[in-house]
Amino acid sequence: MKPAVIYARYSCDNQNEQSIEGQMRVCRSYAESHDMMIVHEYIDRAMSGTNDARPAFQQMIRDSAQREWQAVLVYKLDRFSRNKYESTIHKKTLRDRGIAVVSAMENIPESPEGIILESLLEGMNQYYSMELAQKVKRGMKENFLKGLYMGGHVPYGYYAKDKRVYAHETESKVAQEIFFKYAQGYTVPEIIDSLTARGIRFRNGQPFTMTYIYRMFTITKYIGILTHDGETYDNVYPRLISEEIWEKVQRRHKENAVDIGVKSSSNYLLSGKLYCGHCCRPMVGLSAYGCKHKKYYYYACHRPREKVRLCDMKTIDRDTLHDKVFNTVCRLFATNETIQALADMILKEHSRACRDNTSLQVLEAQLESTNRAIDNIMKAIEAGIITDQTKSRIEELNRTASQLRMDINLEKARLRPDLELSEVLTFLRSQFYGETQDNEIRKALLKTFVRAVIYDGDKIIVSFNYQEQFNPAVIPPDEIRTLIAVAEEKGVVFNDTAFFFTSNSFGTIVPT
Repeated sequence: MKPAVIYARYSCDNQNEQSIEGQMRVCRSYAESHDMMIVHEYIDRAMSGTNDARPAFQQMIRDSAQREWQAVLVYKLDRFSRNKYESTIHKKTLRDRGIAVVSAMENIPESPEGIILESLLEGMNQYYSMELAQKVKRGMKENFLKGLYMGGHVPYGYYAKDKRVYAHETESKVAQEIFFKYAQGYTVPEIIDSLTARGIRFRNGQPFTMTYIYRMFTITKYIGILTHDGETYDNVYPRLISEEIWEKVQRRHKENAVDIGVKSSSNYLLSGKLYCGHCCRPMVGLSAYGCKHKKYYYYACHRPREKVRLCDMKTIDRDTLHDKVFNTVCRLFATNETIQALADMILKEHSRACRDNTSLQVLEAQLESTNRAIDNIMKAIEAGIITDQTKSRIEELNRTASQLRMDINLEKARLRPDLELSEVLTFLRSQFYGETQDNEIRKALLKTFVRAVIYDGDKIIVSFNYQEQFNPAVIPPDEIRTLIAVAEEKGVVFNDTAFFFTSNSFGTIVPT
């Protein structure tokens, strides 16, 4: 009897274990009637035949080098491969080892005609596979254009029903909160702790994990964009996150992924808050050995891994910079008179910024226009004027109004138009701890109060928060340049100290 092995495979298109059982039964029956002895069986489950990246198939090719069997028995040639090029290569390998590939269902004679028939069958198999793939892609594209859900994982905040994706009533609000808080400067562990403390958990009943939340920040479906096969669709997933919040999250997520040296070390308290006044990039803490093996600590505009300087900004001694920044903080809160004067000027600038907030005015005008459109459609429905597009149009307007209301609330939360003088005074006084030599105290003070420190060679610009809620992440270069310009052009002198004010911070200039 001729020793042989069976190779069986099914893909994921409407096939299952029953397909394997049928293939094996036919192959065993063929072996019995053709004097073959089956010595081994190789099976790949839910594996495509368009390539050879199949574990059992590759194992079979490796085992063939032992030349312990003389034939590979398959149900049909398409089970062996649907790729004509790869099929030819692997058959050549087996043939060189004295092994033939035999089809149990296709009567291919061992003659010149059989070579033509086998080539024709392989070509038809590849044609069928490619045509099927094109049909599937075309069908999926048409369904996506219609806004239909085609299966797969539905991110937290959504649910699928009747081939449509909808915003989940409660999950969507949690997802929006996660994005908003991260954009405002909360860390992922802080967000998880806040959710867990309120009993908010993931779908499986377990607390949220850092891995999943970081993954959420990469899912474009939250801004209504689905990408498939190189094309984007904006009508499958309803938007949950505004462009502004998305961009802030992406900017912070990108910055956090970049290694900035010893940012996490408590020895470099200004890492993550210190910016270069020339190129507006974050500066990093570094160290080096000098004479007599003395170690020096300093900040530089530099990327340690790339071992390149980013610009010509000179370095600054770490301890010198720390002392200047914290001495400035102490001096600001030395007297109640200074705190009161700062609070008055802060509230005045903040009120002006709220009045002149063009973004909020535009959003409110858009919401008013959308609500009028909804009212007009409802009046038309009441009058009996109904078309096929009425339902889809009213749903679209309601989604737009919901998004606008959320954007308005976010904009109001960002500027806090209801900010009171007493709140500002309380916050300013609460941040002064008296003792600033302890690194942990200094670190706590910086985290909640100092917004940014800009080193410009001959001067240091310190920008402070005056709202406990306001705690941004990495500040973009444009805003750093704005801070430098405002500090130099619009300073207010009080008690021999120059102050400057913006809509969400105030600051001072310190000579080096």
